[in-house]
Amino acid sequence: MIRQFEAKRLGTAVPRLNVADIRELKVSVPPLTEQKRIVAKIEELFSELEAGEASLRQARRQLGVYRQSLLKQAFEGKLTQKWRTQNPAKLESPVALLKSAADNRRDQWKGRGRYQDAIGPKLNAERPIPECWAYASLDQITLNFDGQRVPLKREDRDKRSGAYPYYGASGIIDDIDDFLFDGDYLLIAEDGANLLSRSTPIAFQAHGKFWVNNHAHIVQPVSAMLMRYLELFLNGRDLTRFISGTAQPKLNQANLNQVPVPLCSLPEQQEIVRVLDEQFEAIERNERELDAALQRSEALRQSILKKAFTGRLVPQDPSDEPASQLLARLRAAVPPPKSGVA
Repeated sequence: MIRQFEAKRLGTAVPRLNVADIRELKVSVPPLTEQKRIVAKIEELFSELEAGEASLRQARRQLGVYRQSLLKQAFEGKLTQKWRTQNPAKLESPVALLKSAADNRRDQWKGRGRYQDAIGPKLNAERPIPECWAYASLDQITLNFDGQRVPLKREDRDKRSGAYPYYGASGIIDDIDDFLFDGDYLLIAEDGANLLSRSTPIAFQAHGKFWVNNHAHIVQPVSAMLMRYLELFLNGRDLTRFISGTAQPKLNQANLNQVPVPLCSLPEQQEIVRVLDEQFEAIERNERELDAALQRSEALRQSILKKAFTGRLVPQDPSDEPASQLLARLRAAVPPPKSGVA
């Protein structure tokens, strides 16, 4: 049947079949009692498949919940609670953490003109953190390079295709013949529906030589601040209260600067990143296995249908009324087409 549809369909952009072609399609018709057995068997097997698929989808949703739970525990200090007990010499006081961040930020500011003091965090019922941690604003722990971004229209990029990636709010969207940045940076979406839907990460790393348009903020963490730690935090943090607009959501630089980031000692950051990456790798492996199982289930569904309509799904019964008699009754019951115009 599929081959018949393929052979007769018209058009490419919008495939279609006309009525005459549909009337010419050949359909295998088994005896009526066998049709009933086929339908019953299909419904039985499909019911089993649907139950299995529902379980697979539920398991996948639970993995997503587990991922969010890990992120919550990580940035509340619960994931490394035992580690802190075992490594007291590697901890720093909140005062020391903030002072180190401020010193590093001032040192790395050199060459950027007159120094600008960092904006503090916008604290509002933030989650409790360990006593040896501190909340710092994103502005206190990063340098922002948004002023060096240059957006290019699509038609301009088409004339300048090249070897360097061109980044937008959700990652690489094109290539270009030149670069604006050379090094290791963290890009953070500035606008777009994804800020709220989170269908893809809003923070991602960019390395080497590349170009960035004005839809992604570009920052570098100051020393003693892991880029991966910050990336994981931003992708797991609900930033709704820092986002303006609903039809066109936007995370402007002023609001981004005030996002509170839980700050801990560098060794603890390293431990958090290690544990999260290890757990996320296992989660992604399980997600791939579940997706493969869902694909196998769909393939099995198609196999069932193929067997059903080629006479191989249910046993045939010699005592069934022949299909030819069924077709004869159908033809007798259908009135002949009218000819002419009344």
